[in-house]
Amino acid sequence: MKKMFLLCLIFISVSISAQDNILVSKFQILLDYHYNLGLVENGDLAKITRSDFKMYGNSIHLSGLYNLNPKIALGVGIGLDRYENHGFNTLPIYLTAHYKPLYKLPSGYIFSNLGYGLDTSDFIPGALFDIGIGYKKMFRKHFGLNFQLGYNLKQQKGNLGYIDEKQQIVHDKINRYRHSLSFGIGLIF
Repeated sequence: MKKMFLLCLIFISVSISAQDNILVSKFQILLDYHYNLGLVENGDLAKITRSDFKMYGNSIHLSGLYNLNPKIALGVGIGLDRYENHGFNTLPIYLTAHYKPLYKLPSGYIFSNLGYGLDTSDFIPGALFDIGIGYKKMFRKHFGLNFQLGYNLKQQKGNLGYIDEKQQIVHDKINRYRHSLSFGIGLIF
């Protein structure tokens, strides 16, 4: 009886894995929300840690992926990111890559994003780098869920205005880097 139950479980898991491979289309659209838990921020003016401020951020990213083969997918994306404690917004455009290294876990992948934030009146420019692991669960060929856990590095460049000890407004150029843990969930179309 136990052997029959074990054989049924193996059969179901193999058929689900095979179904996941069948359900992957060549082109996919991903809409992801990420919560970025700030760890440390280094810059020209100061070093800020999580014990100094509650650093966090929220982002929404829209990506288009093309599956080159069952293991590699490449694409481009655009996002809206809001990083709190300094209250800055970024509009990154980035390249993305997904790699599936494990045959036994075909829905698991390693990802990386590399891009730069546009310089506009509402958004601060700067580099973007993400790396992490993810898992896709497809329910139909063009509908599924995406889960990600990773590291986020965000550069902030631009001008900063503040009042000094003489009560005068000072404008300085800033160059800061925020390091964060990123937790994401999204939809796949």
